[in-house]
Amino acid sequence: MNLARLAAALCATALLFCAACRSSAAPEAPRPSAAEFFETRWAIQSVEGEPVIPGMDSQAPHVILRTKDRAYVGSTGVNRFFGGYVTGAPGSITLRPGGMTKMAGPEPLMRQEQRVLATLQTVDAYRVEGDQLSFSAQGRDVMVLRASAPQ
Repeated sequence: MNLARLAAALCATALLFCAACRSSAAPEAPRPSAAEFFETRWAIQSVEGEPVIPGMDSQAPHVILRTKDRAYVGSTGVNRFFGGYVTGAPGSITLRPGGMTKMAGPEPLMRQEQRVLATLQTVDAYRVEGDQLSFSAQGRDVMVLRASAPQ
């Protein structure tokens, strides 16, 4: 009888230990699925392999693809831009330029702006893996973005 109580006590202790370890783990941040490709704020991490620099007034370079009007909006870090997009086969996309604000900024940010806008016009495909989005052109990744919280 004592052996059965000891075994039960050990099992209960092991279960409590496992539960305590599990509950103390930090919850994983939600990751967008391929379905959440749209309506997600994608912070631009790199363009043509070069990391982006933070924008003016904490305005990080980003892109949001909206489903309602098949439009995209974003920021280069200096100016806001918008345009339309067309999707075709799974993973294919064409971004059409629209318009943008016309503010001036520091030279490094203005060069970055030119790279961002020129690169967006070359995009013909996308791939979502977890919280990362890759835009590619002619089979080569040209822009890497990461899902981020709205600002």
